[in-house]
Amino acid sequence: KSETFDVDGESILVVCERKDMFASGCAVARAFPMYSRKMGSGREKVNTTVEFLLLEDDGSVTMVTRDEAAVLQSAAEGIRMAARIVDTPCNEMNVDHFVSEVQRVGQLLNVTMTVIRGEELKEKGMG
Repeated sequence: KSETFDVDGESILVVCERKDMFASGCAVARAFPMYSRKMGSGREKVNTTVEFLLLEDDGSVTMVTRDEAAVLQSAAEGIRMAARIVDTPCNEMNVDHFVSEVQRVGQLLNVTMTVIRGEELKEKGMG
């Protein structure tokens, strides 16, 4: 599930071969950016549900497993976050904002991080 704007709610059905499932899921994720200058504060967020019907080699149709759905969800979140960082103009996502974003993600992943900036770079022989 993801969020989009100006829609009362929608569902997307992706019908593809199992081998194309991950690429298709990534493409759908990229189609729903988290950042856009078109987004106004008055626009309402709604959930978008993406479902997959997978065509198997034997001609049968199956659904995505829970594990596959978890992988697709994680990949979609990563793709959308990376796209947001790249799409955000430098006046809105400068170095300080970028470091804050990295620290936020690090906290979510329980990662300890060391930030070396400014004169400390020279002191450590890195600049």
